[in-house]
Amino acid sequence: MSVEEEAASIQAAEVKGIKDGADADLAVALPALEQAVKKVREIDVKDFYELRTVGKPSPSIVKMFEVVSYMLKLSKPAKNKDEKSKDVDPDGFFIQAKKELLVNPKDFLRQLIEYDKDNISE
Repeated sequence: MSVEEEAASIQAAEVKGIKDGADADLAVALPALEQAVKKVREIDVKDFYELRTVGKPSPSIVKMFEVVSYMLKLSKPAKNKDEKSKDVDPDGFFIQAKKELLVNPKDFLRQLIEYDKDNISE
């Protein structure tokens, strides 16, 4: 075997290892993605109307809207100045959601359902 053939063989083995790792990651990620898509389609728009009435959101609600804010590439929210909810939403993600997303719950749900999950940037 020539030096070039040996180098090519080593590179092929490295590429195969990378591919096998990616395939294993994909085998875990795809079912999780399918489950998430299914759960989004099960959301009842009435739940978003109800969220509009929440005065002091739970930490999980705030975190969810923080994630959605990044997903939908919303502008950075203004810091929360409301003393009642400042402790759970200091960065203002829930307040932003009430102003920009929950003002039209049907459109917000449509955005989630139609989200381009195939082109998510890192």
